[in-house]
Amino acid sequence: MASDVDVDDTPLLSVVMPAYNAERFLPQAVESILDQSFGYFEFLIIDDASTDQTPALLARYQAQDKRIHVHRQPANQGVTAALNMGLRQARGKFIARMDADDISLPRRFEKQLSYLARCPDIGVLGTGVQTINEHEQVEKRMLPSSPALTGWTMLFFNSIAHPSVMIRRDVLEALGGYNPAMRQAQDYELWLRARRMTRLTNLPEVLLLYRVWTGSVSSRLKRHQSENAASLVSDAIYDLIGERITLEEVRWLQGLAQADYPREPTQIMRTLRLLDSLLRGYLSEVTLGSAERRMIERDASLKRLLLGALALRQSPRVGLHIWAETMRTDPVAALAFVVKVGRKFGSHLLSHRGSS
Repeated sequence: MASDVDVDDTPLLSVVMPAYNAERFLPQAVESILDQSFGYFEFLIIDDASTDQTPALLARYQAQDKRIHVHRQPANQGVTAALNMGLRQARGKFIARMDADDISLPRRFEKQLSYLARCPDIGVLGTGVQTINEHEQVEKRMLPSSPALTGWTMLFFNSIAHPSVMIRRDVLEALGGYNPAMRQAQDYELWLRARRMTRLTNLPEVLLLYRVWTGSVSSRLKRHQSENAASLVSDAIYDLIGERITLEEVRWLQGLAQADYPREPTQIMRTLRLLDSLLRGYLSEVTLGSAERRMIERDASLKRLLLGALALRQSPRVGLHIWAETMRTDPVAALAFVVKVGRKFGSHLLSHRGSS
């Protein structure tokens, strides 16, 4: 779709999208950007030396819409190098990310820009995402929409979907862009650095269809990304509490948010001690209002209760001790946990009866 928007002057927004052999889903991705309700942007597409029909498709789109600027890398250098090339070319006050196999919903930019205008303390803003594969929508992922909770959950998992992000350009410049040494998990590494100088959060609605399929970069590199993510979390925890922990211990902590829990009593108690150290370190590192502080403390209490429930299976004494201590310090969290488990059990029971 051609555009009459004049971007000869400095645009408010720069959209940066790397593309490598992306012909299959590229038209959907490009058109979802061109059809945004907010149209005053430049669209920087970095062709990372594609060998399929991607260059021809991009040439056609560039001829149709003057907001599109295509840069072709002389050789395939990977996503990180492509992103940094796009950032060097970007002129906008805000930078929006996009991937060549995803779909941005029509009001994504409008809503993100409106939020960032109202909240100057937010430097990085993602959105909820709907996971899709080659053929259908699979799963809706609503990510933390409180800055305090987003920063806290970053210590357990990457709680911002990279292609949904809009970032203030001055924040990116202060951070020096993406770390060239990171070939995977480059976004997580950037967010962990960013959380020390700005606030990060997500809009509480789905504004991006995030494609996961057999040919996607995220699918091919999943194992390496997981290993890199664990290493990044280990470094972030060391910076926060001054204690170097193993990658296995990182995965015990990550399991509290990803349903891959520690099992042995010794693992559970070690995870509990690390959780308490993280909470103290995080609350001392950031300035929070009373409501935000209670939110983080409540999340930590729910994680303690989960550890207590896990311990009950093999060591009732350990499990009951964790529960008793948490109920003493946060009885509301204990009640919420019991209600949640009760609902889940009731739903499972009804489902079982219905199928019998």
